[in-house]
Amino acid sequence: MNSEKALISIIIPTFNRVIQLEETLKSIISQTYTNWECLVVDDGSTDNTSVIMNKLLKQDTRFQYYQRPETHLKGGNGARNYGFINSKGDYIQWFDSDDIMYPNFLEAQFQNLVKNKAVFSLCLYDLYSENTGEVSKGYPQTLKDSFYLDYITRRLSANLPTMFFKKSALEGISLNEHLLKSQEYEFLQRFFRLHQHEGVLLNKSLLKVIRHKDSITEQHSPDKIASALDALLITYSELPKDCPVYIRKELILLYLKTLYLAFTNRMTVVYYKYLLKIPSFQIFKKFIVICYLGMLYGTVKVLPIGNWHYKYIYNLYH
Repeated sequence: MNSEKALISIIIPTFNRVIQLEETLKSIISQTYTNWECLVVDDGSTDNTSVIMNKLLKQDTRFQYYQRPETHLKGGNGARNYGFINSKGDYIQWFDSDDIMYPNFLEAQFQNLVKNKAVFSLCLYDLYSENTGEVSKGYPQTLKDSFYLDYITRRLSANLPTMFFKKSALEGISLNEHLLKSQEYEFLQRFFRLHQHEGVLLNKSLLKVIRHKDSITEQHSPDKIASALDALLITYSELPKDCPVYIRKELILLYLKTLYLAFTNRMTVVYYKYLLKIPSFQIFKKFIVICYLGMLYGTVKVLPIGNWHYKYIYNLYH
């Protein structure tokens, strides 16, 4: 397929990030691959996003600007889903409104996918920290089991900006608009489960992810911790029946490590609610975990016992 004939749809949700958005859109305009459309979906911004976008629409017809309708829930997932519905391309690239594409980003991902007759291509990214000014380079990845099993156990790093999709492979699935955290994890675990042997790695850093001083990925709240735990519960419940035991153990361990955030931040309601929901394929072991962690939570309030005692329970799943 001629690389200049296939239309790529870039979908960007945004909310009050006009300064960062401008830099992101400049990086898109600079792409060596030029046959794209870019759908910016506004999640209700109150800054000058609309002014900048309306100006850009007059300069470059490849851009489109939408307001997320009430038919989709507020948040990045609602905006991403709405953008996907309105996309016309044969390939999909979800992107964030504060990240930067390197000039060959689209071209390299597209060529890697087509060359390998795959339905998705996964590249690396560089991470820039505003706090330190340092850039951490993407580290090459290899598969141990499959895209699906490696991803759900966090051995494989992937997110929407690093994933380049053939649109037809996304039919029938959409992002969960009810989740506040781990939305991409829950979506990609479903996608990888359907297409775990149809993708290809591209061990090149093709974009720069910005970790801001006010990054929402660093902020914990009861609702977000609950959402992250819900995503893991969904993933565990959808495991294939023949899933290896060690994968189940690793998922439970991830769940316990996420629950630890509720433990250390004293989120009592969330902690006890999700403590009782701990997934398990061994009832007795689950009973031990609930009893130990349930009593420990109250004990550390009145006795000089460190939070690190929580981590003793990890040994049950190593």
